[in-house]
Amino acid sequence: MSQKTKLALAKKPTPAEAQAALDWETKHQARKQEEESWTRTPAQIAAKVKDIRHELEQARNRYDGAVFDAVGDSMPCSMDTADKRETWDLVEDLNPCLVGFYNRCTNILGNCGEADDVGSLRWQGMHYAFQLGMFAGFIFSGASEKEIDRLERALVHATAARHWEVKAVKL
Repeated sequence: MSQKTKLALAKKPTPAEAQAALDWETKHQARKQEEESWTRTPAQIAAKVKDIRHELEQARNRYDGAVFDAVGDSMPCSMDTADKRETWDLVEDLNPCLVGFYNRCTNILGNCGEADDVGSLRWQGMHYAFQLGMFAGFIFSGASEKEIDRLERALVHATAARHWEVKAVKL
């Protein structure tokens, strides 16, 4: 007894389809190589964490000193140092994938308003993640309820001080 099968022969791609597949594969491989260049070894990560720890300890020293020179109409001297880096600089130093993806997106978008939005997303996202991480660190380390309340007020104040992101309230 013979069986009938419905096997179809594979359709040969057109030259345009073949070129499109080749272009896609080439771009995919280039992206993969680029992303690989953003990775770090565990030893490199450990060195970056140590560097960031040192910077954060220096920041703590500046904040501790600010208590003694905070009254005035200008930046406290202990806080006004040139060696500070922004939160996103620390984050991108630890994880170069973030700056890589940011650069890729802005290169695709070119010189337009959406590229500015990507930049705002970049630095605001990292800034707020840092703030929440700091807050969580105190909570997770078992800080007292009084200290958590104080830090909650401080987080509200720090967030509300970003006047360009806060809706004005008419009194």
